[in-house]
Amino acid sequence: MARWREVLITLGFICGIYVCFLSQGVCQESIYRLKDEKTGERFKYPLFLVALVSSISGGVGYMVTRVEASRPNGEASRVVPALRDFIYHRKANDLLKQGFYVSLSYIGAMICTNFALTRVNYPMQVLVKSAKAVPVVVGGYVFFGKRYHYSDYLTVVCVTLSLILFQWGNLMNPKTNAASTWTGFVALLTALLFDGLTGPRQDKMVENYQISTGDLMFIINVCSLPLVWSAAWILEGAAPYGMMSRNSLELVPRLALFVVCGAAGQVCIVRILRQMGSLHLTLITTTRKFLAILISVALYKHPLSPLQWFAVFLLFTSGFFKYLLKERKPSTSVREVEIPLRKASASQPTPPTVAPPTISEDHIKHT
Repeated sequence: MARWREVLITLGFICGIYVCFLSQGVCQESIYRLKDEKTGERFKYPLFLVALVSSISGGVGYMVTRVEASRPNGEASRVVPALRDFIYHRKANDLLKQGFYVSLSYIGAMICTNFALTRVNYPMQVLVKSAKAVPVVVGGYVFFGKRYHYSDYLTVVCVTLSLILFQWGNLMNPKTNAASTWTGFVALLTALLFDGLTGPRQDKMVENYQISTGDLMFIINVCSLPLVWSAAWILEGAAPYGMMSRNSLELVPRLALFVVCGAAGQVCIVRILRQMGSLHLTLITTTRKFLAILISVALYKHPLSPLQWFAVFLLFTSGFFKYLLKERKPSTSVREVEIPLRKASASQPTPPTVAPPTISEDHIKHT
Protein backbone atom coordinates (compact mmCIF):
# COMPACT_ATOMS: atom_id res chain seq x y z
CA MET A 1 0.00 0.00 0.00
CA ALA A 2 2.84 2.38 0.86
CA ARG A 3 4.48 1.66 -2.49
CA TRP A 4 1.33 2.51 -4.44
CA ARG A 5 0.97 5.69 -2.41
CA GLU A 6 4.52 6.70 -3.36
CA VAL A 7 3.83 5.88 -7.01
CA LEU A 8 0.70 8.05 -7.01
CA ILE A 9 2.58 10.93 -5.40
CA THR A 10 5.34 10.65 -8.01
CA LEU A 11 2.80 10.60 -10.83
CA GLY A 12 1.16 13.65 -9.30
CA PHE A 13 4.43 15.59 -9.38
CA ILE A 14 5.11 14.46 -12.96
CA CYS A 15 1.67 15.68 -13.98
CA GLY A 16 2.45 18.91 -12.11
CA ILE A 17 5.54 19.37 -14.29
CA TYR A 18 3.49 18.98 -17.45
CA VAL A 19 0.59 21.18 -16.32
CA CYS A 20 2.74 23.96 -14.86
CA PHE A 21 5.14 24.27 -17.77
CA LEU A 22 2.51 23.86 -20.46
CA SER A 23 0.58 26.67 -18.76
CA GLN A 24 3.78 28.69 -18.47
CA GLY A 25 4.39 28.21 -22.19
CA VAL A 26 0.94 29.58 -22.97
CA CYS A 27 1.58 32.57 -20.69
CA GLN A 28 4.97 33.17 -22.27
CA GLU A 29 3.48 33.16 -25.75
CA SER A 30 0.83 35.68 -24.67
CA ILE A 31 3.57 37.88 -23.19
CA TYR A 32 5.64 37.78 -26.38
CA ARG A 33 2.56 38.65 -28.45
CA LEU A 34 1.90 41.79 -26.43
CA LYS A 35 2.77 45.03 -28.26
CA ASP A 36 3.93 48.21 -26.59
CA GLU A 37 1.30 50.94 -26.80
CA LYS A 38 3.93 53.60 -27.45
CA THR A 39 6.57 51.95 -29.66
CA GLY A 40 4.54 49.08 -31.16
CA GLU A 41 7.33 46.61 -30.39
CA ARG A 42 6.68 43.19 -28.93
CA PHE A 43 8.01 41.99 -25.59
CA LYS A 44 11.40 40.31 -26.20
CA TYR A 45 13.18 40.01 -22.87
CA PRO A 46 13.61 36.34 -21.91
CA LEU A 47 16.36 36.98 -19.35
CA PHE A 48 14.12 39.38 -17.47
CA LEU A 49 11.47 36.64 -17.29
CA VAL A 50 13.97 34.08 -16.01
CA ALA A 51 15.21 36.54 -13.38
CA LEU A 52 11.66 37.08 -12.14
CA VAL A 53 11.00 33.32 -11.93
CA SER A 54 14.31 32.71 -10.12
CA SER A 55 13.53 35.42 -7.55
CA ILE A 56 10.05 34.11 -6.74
CA SER A 57 11.20 30.47 -6.83
CA GLY A 58 13.96 31.27 -4.33
CA GLY A 59 11.34 32.68 -1.96
CA VAL A 60 9.13 29.63 -2.46
CA GLY A 61 12.13 27.38 -1.78
CA TYR A 62 12.78 29.19 1.51
CA MET A 63 9.13 28.71 2.55
CA VAL A 64 9.40 25.01 1.70
CA THR A 65 12.45 24.73 3.98
CA ARG A 66 10.44 26.24 6.83
CA VAL A 67 7.58 23.81 6.24
CA GLU A 68 9.99 20.85 6.16
CA ALA A 69 11.65 21.99 9.41
CA SER A 70 8.27 22.33 11.18
CA ARG A 71 7.39 18.66 10.68
CA PRO A 72 7.75 16.29 13.67
CA ASN A 73 10.81 14.54 12.22
CA GLY A 74 11.91 17.41 10.00
CA GLU A 75 15.46 18.74 9.85
CA ALA A 76 16.48 22.37 9.92
CA SER A 77 17.77 23.94 6.72
CA ARG A 78 21.49 23.66 6.08
CA VAL A 79 21.56 26.14 3.22
CA VAL A 80 20.16 29.15 5.13
CA PRO A 81 22.89 29.09 7.85
CA ALA A 82 25.56 28.56 5.17
CA LEU A 83 24.26 31.54 3.22
CA ARG A 84 24.15 33.63 6.39
CA ASP A 85 27.79 32.77 7.17
CA PHE A 86 28.78 33.76 3.66
CA ILE A 87 27.00 37.12 3.86
CA TYR A 88 28.22 38.14 7.32
CA HIS A 89 31.53 36.30 7.69
CA ARG A 90 32.56 35.65 4.04
CA LYS A 91 32.75 31.91 4.70
CA ALA A 92 31.50 29.64 1.91
CA ASN A 93 31.26 25.92 2.59
CA ASP A 94 31.36 23.25 -0.09
CA LEU A 95 27.57 22.99 -0.32
CA LEU A 96 27.27 26.66 -1.19
CA LYS A 97 30.07 26.36 -3.74
CA GLN A 98 28.36 23.43 -5.44
CA GLY A 99 25.12 25.40 -5.59
CA PHE A 100 26.94 28.30 -7.23
CA TYR A 101 28.51 25.97 -9.82
CA VAL A 102 25.09 24.50 -10.64
CA SER A 103 23.61 27.98 -11.01
CA LEU A 104 26.50 29.08 -13.21
CA SER A 105 26.10 26.15 -15.63
CA TYR A 106 22.30 26.49 -15.61
CA ILE A 107 22.37 30.20 -16.45
CA GLY A 108 25.10 29.63 -19.02
CA ALA A 109 23.03 26.95 -20.78
CA MET A 110 19.96 29.20 -20.82
CA ILE A 111 21.82 32.22 -22.23
CA CYS A 112 23.58 30.14 -24.91
CA THR A 113 20.31 28.44 -25.92
CA ASN A 114 18.42 31.73 -26.27
CA PHE A 115 21.31 33.18 -28.27
CA ALA A 116 21.54 30.14 -30.57
CA LEU A 117 17.82 29.74 -31.36
CA THR A 118 17.83 32.92 -33.44
CA ARG A 119 20.97 31.87 -35.34
CA VAL A 120 20.32 28.24 -36.30
CA ASN A 121 17.60 26.74 -38.49
CA TYR A 122 14.59 24.81 -37.25
CA PRO A 123 15.97 21.29 -37.89
CA MET A 124 18.99 22.01 -35.74
CA GLN A 125 16.74 23.34 -32.98
CA VAL A 126 14.67 20.14 -33.05
CA LEU A 127 17.76 17.93 -32.94
CA VAL A 128 19.17 19.79 -29.95
CA LYS A 129 15.90 19.86 -28.01
CA SER A 130 15.31 16.16 -28.69
CA ALA A 131 18.81 15.17 -27.52
CA LYS A 132 18.73 16.95 -24.15
CA ALA A 133 19.29 13.66 -22.29
CA VAL A 134 22.48 12.81 -24.21
CA PRO A 135 24.73 15.47 -22.60
CA VAL A 136 23.43 14.46 -19.16
CA VAL A 137 24.63 10.88 -19.74
CA VAL A 138 27.92 11.90 -21.37
CA GLY A 139 28.64 14.69 -18.87
CA GLY A 140 27.83 12.45 -15.91
CA TYR A 141 30.30 9.83 -17.15
CA VAL A 142 33.10 12.15 -18.34
CA PHE A 143 33.10 14.78 -15.58
CA PHE A 144 31.73 12.87 -12.59
CA GLY A 145 32.38 9.18 -13.36
CA LYS A 146 28.68 8.31 -13.07
CA ARG A 147 27.52 5.04 -14.62
CA TYR A 148 23.89 4.33 -15.46
CA HIS A 149 21.97 1.09 -15.87
CA TYR A 150 22.09 -0.20 -19.45
CA SER A 151 18.33 0.25 -19.67
CA ASP A 152 18.86 3.99 -19.13
CA TYR A 153 21.20 4.20 -22.13
CA LEU A 154 18.65 2.30 -24.23
CA THR A 155 15.86 4.63 -23.12
CA VAL A 156 17.88 7.75 -23.99
CA VAL A 157 18.53 6.45 -27.51
CA CYS A 158 14.90 5.43 -28.08
CA VAL A 159 13.41 8.67 -26.72
CA THR A 160 15.79 10.84 -28.74
CA LEU A 161 15.14 8.85 -31.91
CA SER A 162 11.36 8.86 -31.42
CA LEU A 163 11.26 12.64 -30.92
CA ILE A 164 13.30 13.20 -34.09
CA LEU A 165 11.12 10.81 -36.13
CA PHE A 166 7.92 12.39 -34.81
CA GLN A 167 8.96 15.76 -36.21
CA TRP A 168 10.63 14.42 -39.33
CA GLY A 169 8.08 16.08 -41.61
CA ASN A 170 8.95 19.51 -40.23
CA LEU A 171 12.64 18.72 -40.52
CA MET A 172 12.28 18.04 -44.24
CA ASN A 173 10.19 21.17 -44.90
CA PRO A 174 12.21 23.52 -47.17
CA LYS A 175 10.66 26.57 -45.50
CA THR A 176 12.28 25.69 -42.18
CA ASN A 177 15.76 25.04 -43.59
CA ALA A 178 17.10 28.56 -43.24
CA ALA A 179 20.80 29.21 -43.08
CA SER A 180 22.60 28.67 -39.79
CA THR A 181 25.57 30.69 -38.57
CA TRP A 182 28.77 29.35 -37.02
CA THR A 183 28.11 31.41 -33.90
CA GLY A 184 24.80 29.58 -33.50
CA PHE A 185 26.55 26.20 -33.68
CA VAL A 186 29.15 27.27 -31.11
CA ALA A 187 26.43 28.53 -28.78
CA LEU A 188 24.53 25.23 -29.12
CA LEU A 189 27.62 23.18 -28.33
CA THR A 190 28.34 25.37 -25.32
CA ALA A 191 24.74 24.98 -24.12
CA LEU A 192 25.02 21.20 -24.40
CA LEU A 193 28.27 21.31 -22.41
CA PHE A 194 26.58 23.29 -19.66
CA ASP A 195 23.66 20.82 -19.66
CA GLY A 196 26.15 18.00 -19.16
CA LEU A 197 27.51 19.78 -16.09
CA THR A 198 24.24 20.87 -14.48
CA GLY A 199 22.28 17.63 -14.11
CA PRO A 200 25.08 15.33 -12.87
CA ARG A 201 26.29 17.97 -10.39
CA GLN A 202 22.76 18.21 -8.99
CA ASP A 203 22.79 14.43 -8.58
CA LYS A 204 26.08 14.70 -6.68
CA MET A 205 24.60 17.34 -4.37
CA VAL A 206 21.62 15.14 -3.56
CA GLU A 207 23.82 12.07 -3.09
CA ASN A 208 26.59 13.64 -1.00
CA TYR A 209 24.60 16.06 1.16
CA GLN A 210 21.15 14.38 1.29
CA ILE A 211 19.77 17.85 0.63
CA SER A 212 16.04 18.39 1.02
CA THR A 213 13.64 19.63 -1.64
CA GLY A 214 13.38 23.11 -0.16
CA ASP A 215 17.13 23.49 0.34
CA LEU A 216 17.90 22.37 -3.21
CA MET A 217 15.33 24.73 -4.71
CA PHE A 218 16.47 27.58 -2.50
CA ILE A 219 20.21 27.25 -3.13
CA ILE A 220 19.92 26.91 -6.92
CA ASN A 221 17.71 29.97 -7.29
CA VAL A 222 19.45 32.19 -4.73
CA CYS A 223 22.91 31.48 -6.15
CA SER A 224 21.64 32.24 -9.66
CA LEU A 225 20.14 35.64 -8.76
CA PRO A 226 23.35 37.73 -9.10
CA LEU A 227 24.19 36.00 -12.36
CA VAL A 228 20.80 36.19 -14.05
CA TRP A 229 19.99 39.75 -12.95
CA SER A 230 23.42 40.92 -14.12
CA ALA A 231 22.95 39.17 -17.46
CA ALA A 232 19.45 40.65 -17.84
CA TRP A 233 20.68 44.17 -17.10
CA ILE A 234 23.73 43.92 -19.39
CA LEU A 235 21.95 42.31 -22.36
CA GLU A 236 18.43 43.79 -22.05
CA GLY A 237 18.90 46.98 -20.05
CA ALA A 238 15.99 48.96 -18.63
CA ALA A 239 13.65 48.33 -21.57
CA PRO A 240 11.50 45.69 -19.75
CA TYR A 241 10.75 48.11 -16.90
CA GLY A 242 9.67 50.84 -19.31
CA MET A 243 7.38 48.45 -21.12
CA MET A 244 5.88 47.30 -17.80
CA SER A 245 5.13 50.87 -16.76
CA ARG A 246 3.44 51.67 -20.09
CA ASN A 247 1.45 48.43 -20.32
CA SER A 248 0.92 47.53 -16.68
CA LEU A 249 -2.76 46.57 -16.97
CA GLU A 250 -2.09 43.93 -19.62
CA LEU A 251 1.49 42.89 -18.92
CA VAL A 252 1.63 42.62 -15.12
CA PRO A 253 -1.16 39.97 -14.76
CA ARG A 254 0.46 37.86 -17.45
CA LEU A 255 3.85 38.15 -15.78
CA ALA A 256 2.33 37.19 -12.43
CA LEU A 257 0.71 34.05 -13.87
CA PHE A 258 3.93 33.20 -15.70
CA VAL A 259 5.95 33.45 -12.48
CA VAL A 260 3.46 31.42 -10.44
CA CYS A 261 3.45 28.60 -12.99
CA GLY A 262 7.26 28.62 -13.11
CA ALA A 263 7.66 28.49 -9.32
CA ALA A 264 5.10 25.70 -8.93
CA GLY A 265 6.76 23.77 -11.73
CA GLN A 266 10.14 24.12 -10.02
CA VAL A 267 8.76 22.54 -6.85
CA CYS A 268 7.68 19.52 -8.89
CA ILE A 269 10.98 19.41 -10.79
CA VAL A 270 13.13 19.47 -7.65
CA ARG A 271 11.03 16.74 -6.04
CA ILE A 272 11.43 14.48 -9.10
CA LEU A 273 15.13 15.36 -9.29
CA ARG A 274 15.69 14.17 -5.72
CA GLN A 275 13.63 11.03 -6.21
CA MET A 276 14.55 9.91 -9.74
CA GLY A 277 17.72 11.77 -10.72
CA SER A 278 18.57 14.29 -13.40
CA LEU A 279 18.50 11.80 -16.30
CA HIS A 280 14.89 10.72 -15.74
CA LEU A 281 13.91 14.32 -15.07
CA THR A 282 15.43 15.33 -18.42
CA LEU A 283 13.52 12.55 -20.18
CA ILE A 284 10.27 13.71 -18.57
CA THR A 285 10.76 17.36 -19.52
CA THR A 286 11.96 16.46 -23.03
CA THR A 287 8.79 14.49 -23.80
CA ARG A 288 6.60 17.36 -22.59
CA LYS A 289 6.12 18.74 -26.11
CA PHE A 290 5.53 15.22 -27.39
CA LEU A 291 2.68 14.75 -24.91
CA ALA A 292 1.19 18.13 -25.81
CA ILE A 293 1.04 17.10 -29.47
CA LEU A 294 -0.64 13.80 -28.57
CA ILE A 295 -3.25 15.61 -26.49
CA SER A 296 -3.92 17.93 -29.42
CA VAL A 297 -4.31 14.90 -31.70
CA ALA A 298 -6.78 13.28 -29.31
CA LEU A 299 -8.87 16.43 -28.84
CA TYR A 300 -8.92 17.82 -32.36
CA LYS A 301 -8.56 14.58 -34.39
CA HIS A 302 -5.39 15.64 -36.18
CA PRO A 303 -4.13 12.82 -38.42
CA LEU A 304 -0.73 11.24 -37.79
CA SER A 305 1.52 9.81 -40.45
CA PRO A 306 2.75 6.17 -40.22
CA LEU A 307 6.20 7.46 -39.24
CA GLN A 308 4.71 9.46 -36.38
CA TRP A 309 2.73 6.44 -35.17
CA PHE A 310 5.96 4.44 -35.22
CA ALA A 311 7.61 7.16 -33.12
CA VAL A 312 4.75 6.95 -30.60
CA PHE A 313 5.12 3.16 -30.48
CA LEU A 314 8.89 3.42 -30.02
CA LEU A 315 8.56 5.92 -27.19
CA PHE A 316 6.07 3.93 -25.13
CA THR A 317 7.76 0.61 -25.89
CA SER A 318 11.08 1.93 -24.59
CA GLY A 319 9.40 2.99 -21.36
CA PHE A 320 7.74 -0.42 -20.96
CA PHE A 321 10.96 -2.36 -21.52
CA LYS A 322 12.85 -0.04 -19.19
CA TYR A 323 10.37 -0.89 -16.43
CA LEU A 324 10.77 -4.61 -17.09
CA LEU A 325 14.57 -4.43 -17.09
CA LYS A 326 14.59 -2.43 -13.88
CA GLU A 327 12.17 -4.77 -12.10
CA ARG A 328 13.96 -7.96 -13.12
CA LYS A 329 16.15 -9.13 -10.26
CA PRO A 330 19.26 -11.24 -10.73
CA SER A 331 19.40 -14.75 -9.36
CA THR A 332 20.55 -14.96 -5.76
CA SER A 333 24.03 -16.37 -5.32
CA VAL A 334 25.42 -18.44 -2.45
CA ARG A 335 27.32 -15.44 -1.14
CA GLU A 336 24.11 -13.40 -0.92
CA VAL A 337 22.49 -16.19 1.12
CA GLU A 338 25.40 -16.50 3.56
CA ILE A 339 25.46 -12.80 4.47
CA PRO A 340 21.91 -12.59 5.92
CA LEU A 341 22.42 -15.90 7.71
CA ARG A 342 25.52 -14.52 9.37
CA LYS A 343 23.69 -11.36 10.36
CA ALA A 344 20.84 -13.38 11.84
CA SER A 345 23.17 -15.63 13.80
CA ALA A 346 25.09 -12.62 15.11
CA SER A 347 21.99 -11.41 16.91
CA GLN A 348 21.68 -14.69 18.87
CA PRO A 349 23.91 -15.45 21.89
CA THR A 350 26.83 -17.64 20.96
CA PRO A 351 27.25 -20.83 22.98
CA PRO A 352 30.43 -21.16 25.02
CA THR A 353 33.24 -22.92 23.23
CA VAL A 354 34.55 -26.15 24.70
CA ALA A 355 38.22 -26.87 24.23
CA PRO A 356 39.05 -30.28 22.76
CA PRO A 357 40.68 -32.78 25.13
CA THR A 358 44.46 -32.67 25.11
CA ILE A 359 46.71 -35.70 25.07
CA SER A 360 49.64 -35.61 27.48
CA GLU A 361 53.19 -36.51 26.54
CA ASP A 362 53.24 -39.40 29.08
CA HIS A 363 50.27 -40.96 27.44
CA ILE A 364 51.98 -40.70 24.08
CA LYS A 365 55.10 -42.37 25.45
CA HIS A 366 53.14 -45.26 27.03
CA THR A 367 51.33 -45.91 23.78
